[in-house]
Amino acid sequence: MLTAKIRRIASRKRLLTATLLGTAATLTGCDLFLGIQQHSVAADASAAVDSSRLPDATPSDVRAVDAKSSMDATKHDAGSIDAGKDHATAPVDASPDTSVVDAQRDVAIVDAAPVCAPDADFTNDPANCGRCGHGCLEAGCAASACQPKVVSIATGIPNFLTIADSNIYWTQISSGGTSPNAVMIAPAAGGNAVVVHLLAGPGWGVGTDTERLYWGITGNNNYNTLFGVYQCPLAGCTDAGPQLIGPADYYQGSSFKWDSLDGFTVTSDVLYVATQQGFLNECPLPPVDGGGCKAAVSGLNSPASPRADDAGVVWANQGNPLSQNQFNTGSIETCSPSGSCPTPTPMDPSIQPQFLAISPTYVVWTEVTANTSGHYLGNVMSCLRNACEENLVTLATNQVFPQGIAMDKTRAYWADQSAGTVLSCPIGGCPDGGPTVLSTSDAGMPFQVALDDSAVYWTNQVPGGAIMRVAKP
Repeated sequence: MLTAKIRRIASRKRLLTATLLGTAATLTGCDLFLGIQQHSVAADASAAVDSSRLPDATPSDVRAVDAKSSMDATKHDAGSIDAGKDHATAPVDASPDTSVVDAQRDVAIVDAAPVCAPDADFTNDPANCGRCGHGCLEAGCAASACQPKVVSIATGIPNFLTIADSNIYWTQISSGGTSPNAVMIAPAAGGNAVVVHLLAGPGWGVGTDTERLYWGITGNNNYNTLFGVYQCPLAGCTDAGPQLIGPADYYQGSSFKWDSLDGFTVTSDVLYVATQQGFLNECPLPPVDGGGCKAAVSGLNSPASPRADDAGVVWANQGNPLSQNQFNTGSIETCSPSGSCPTPTPMDPSIQPQFLAISPTYVVWTEVTANTSGHYLGNVMSCLRNACEENLVTLATNQVFPQGIAMDKTRAYWADQSAGTVLSCPIGGCPDGGPTVLSTSDAGMPFQVALDDSAVYWTNQVPGGAIMRVAKP
């Protein structure tokens, strides 16, 4: 683009052309590498947790682990080219030539795109991994692919996670009585975990909005707790403790029954709670006195993984338990936002959906199709929200118990749990070579996936597991 601009000017201003071409040659010869830079890590650097988001450490509800991080927050350096400062002033006609002025301005604002040498090797360069300018976020590069990195070690079994304000929140399940059921926080750039709140039962789901942190508690009647969704301010719970705002409950005749939570999601003004007894409850946000929750949908077949936006709420009917080996009882369904929904709209008669993610245009999900020699095999699917069955795409087959899934504007990312892999594909379909493998580990059990602008995060669901991260492809 720079050469084309200079050639257009050349016929009118020879001296200016020579000056510009000389500068362009100088820029071309520079060894200029822009993008994510690699930095040394201070062993005693403080963790980059936003202190305004951490609760006060009180023995009753918060147990602080070591709040020191083993790494700095990921840094991004921007380069700029100010061509106007280094050029000699060319003679001009008495009458102003606006095209020359425009050309000078265009040269000065050349985009600072990554520039790599023609013979650059992208095989093992963590700043240019697989292609020029593709950085690995302080992780290694091997075989032209960024390598995964441990963000934080969990004390229990981590399950669900979310990213907010450069921090990671996750719920963890007690492991052998040596670690608590808890909501945890760590800096997304890496660092040790801190307990946000100890839970009376297994945590199941976590989410945020601009002001509040939400988590779910599920389990069975052996736990002396009320199942459902709780919330606290992001800055920390008050002395009154968490507030139960989305109970997992139902009525059987005239009897009030507690149900087990099977997923929730929040929008700017609504909390949706899915329960194992077949209800999709709707609760107002912010919470009102008395809860204000109502059953938006009932009679569902094990609804789970609800996701909502301004266009409506979508969920997975998981169907019969996997242990029954009946893999044709599930579906993906949707309803318009806010209000009762006596007749949900079926989107796809999925085999046995597990988890899903939505965008304004697409829905993607994981599903189980068979039990082969004790392994749950399945697929990863994608379709248009407004015409799902007519635009159904199979992103991947022969997955070994595919679980959590997330999506950005162009790609889907999911955890193939029993295979120990995290994979990705364009939403519209994988290339002929199949999904891109982002991480693989014989010892790993990736469960849920979350995203920010530059990275993919997941929970490694083993005792003493970890929160992992890898740069997006």
